[in-house]
Amino acid sequence: MNNLLDFIPVKNEKYTWVENENGLISIIIKRDGFVDKLMQKAFNTPKKTTVDLDEIGSLVWKNINGKNSIEKIGNILIEHLNDTDFIYERLAKYIQMLNNNDFITFKK
Repeated sequence: MNNLLDFIPVKNEKYTWVENENGLISIIIKRDGFVDKLMQKAFNTPKKTTVDLDEIGSLVWKNINGKNSIEKIGNILIEHLNDTDFIYERLAKYIQMLNNNDFITFKK
């Protein structure tokens, strides 16, 4: 049986991201597929979309480096927030959301 805390998240290289002056991250989703281009012409949809992360999400994202395990990222959150209440449960849900949206994959 695999323990989620042992997994190492890796950012999907097809997405770029930027950090603003406040240290918050925005993930940029380019809409450049065939259907995307049709929708842009027909409905004037944007060529890119951004997903803006909050302070905690940005801290998690910055620590996804292909080396840190989920457990290590959780420990970093505990240090930063000075709070241990449900950190790993919340982190697991957040990591699952990033994975479900194809922003990250895992290596073990």
